[in-house]
Amino acid sequence: VASGICHNDALTRDGVYPTPLPAVLGYEGAGIVEEVGADVTSVKPGDHVILSAAYCGHCAQCLAGDVAYCANMMTVDFGGRRRDGSTSLSTASGEVVSS
Repeated sequence: VASGICHNDALTRDGVYPTPLPAVLGYEGAGIVEEVGADVTSVKPGDHVILSAAYCGHCAQCLAGDVAYCANMMTVDFGGRRRDGSTSLSTASGEVVSS
């Protein structure tokens, strides 16, 4: 189980990328699934998984299979929200934490 920190995380930390704060950085990771919800069908407990940068799936780069060069990378990776606008983390007082 690990999370990588890359130059994009450093640029976010330094304020170069306009990411809502507070934020959890380190979007490259690996782990082992411990449990899943009732509607999850793509992974099961014990599966080894990796995390990678998000991509839009609609721009020319994504459609060409070059998702690492997604034209919308800033929005999908550093906008502080999931594609559907939801968030996964908050503080004890309810403040949203970008992830």
